[in-house]
Amino acid sequence: TGTWACSFSLGYGQKIFGAGTRDGTLLIPPAGATEVILIDATSTAKQHCQIENISIENPNAVATCTGIHFKGADATDINDSHYLSNVYVTDFQYGIEVTGRLIASTFINVEVETCTQAFRVVADPANYAYNDNTYIACRFISSVDEGYYQTGFNAYNSFYGCNIEGNNTAQVAGVAGMYAEDAEGLTLLG
Repeated sequence: TGTWACSFSLGYGQKIFGAGTRDGTLLIPPAGATEVILIDATSTAKQHCQIENISIENPNAVATCTGIHFKGADATDINDSHYLSNVYVTDFQYGIEVTGRLIASTFINVEVETCTQAFRVVADPANYAYNDNTYIACRFISSVDEGYYQTGFNAYNSFYGCNIEGNNTAQVAGVAGMYAEDAEGLTLLG
């Protein structure tokens, strides 16, 4: 329990867990941090990382900072099969950001709010790189821009009982609450 100022990377198969969201374990970025948690597959594959029962907040408004970043350059950077459960993220440029590739990952009860973009995916534009990800009872709300923003080739991502609302707080024409580009086999249920 407690509040921890930190910025760190998770290695292959590593897990970080706390005593619960909001009143349990709180991670905040130190000054100058670019992300609180980084899972970087640009030099070696990263799979089976777990993040559970943690709040990640930015009370000091560290600029251009991301809460959780799944980082890769393209579809060849293997960043797959991760698991997030009971995670709360707020007040970042990007609450959760994916660059390159993320496949077969599961998000359960993940809430991201009051960010510029809550969940931002910029996948490989030439290859299927954001596939078979599952979201269960997640909330992407009250963002300045999109609550969920996804570009690049992707297939068979599923959202079950999720809440994507109150986004585009800047009220900019053409900004959607949820934007999914080139989405094949997208499932939205409940």
